[in-house]
Amino acid sequence: ACVWTHDEKPDRASKFMPPTILEVQNSSSPIMQEEIFGPLLPIMAVDSVDAMVDHINAGEKPLAMYIFGQRAAADEIISQTSSGGVCVNDTIYHILNPFLPFGGVGGSGVGRYHGKFGFDEFSHQRSVMYRATWLDPAARYPPYTEGNLKMFERLIVGPLLPRGVKWALGAIAAVAVAALAVLLL
Repeated sequence: ACVWTHDEKPDRASKFMPPTILEVQNSSSPIMQEEIFGPLLPIMAVDSVDAMVDHINAGEKPLAMYIFGQRAAADEIISQTSSGGVCVNDTIYHILNPFLPFGGVGGSGVGRYHGKFGFDEFSHQRSVMYRATWLDPAARYPPYTEGNLKMFERLIVGPLLPRGVKWALGAIAAVAVAALAVLLL
């Protein structure tokens, strides 16, 4: 393996370790087996984007993925893999953006934090629905007729209104808005 380092040497007193690039031949290299927390960057050449995707998908899901290259290749890699945050043609800066969630998936961590994402992650968003009791149609309760089942299907799957009816209501609303605008001017 080739090793490239910065001109400066490690200094224990100042806790400085220079950035180091490690060229590795395959994923069985010890540096490729653990999460790396430090200025170490292993680089492994692959023959194609497909080979890269296969390599990423063969292991644990990474906490972060840094892709250097053209947008089309990056989009292909992103769409075919799963990871925490992703930076294209940069490193680490996605962590600094308070408008992007940061967090991993699987073994690299569950959840998201930063700004509103962290608040939402640690907040219980409780669903509460109030329903008036003055109107309680019998159609809600069994035994269900064929008509009731069709209505429930339209409510859940859609469309509730046929396309022509939606179009007509939209046209009527547009005319009403235009007429209101003329009256107010």
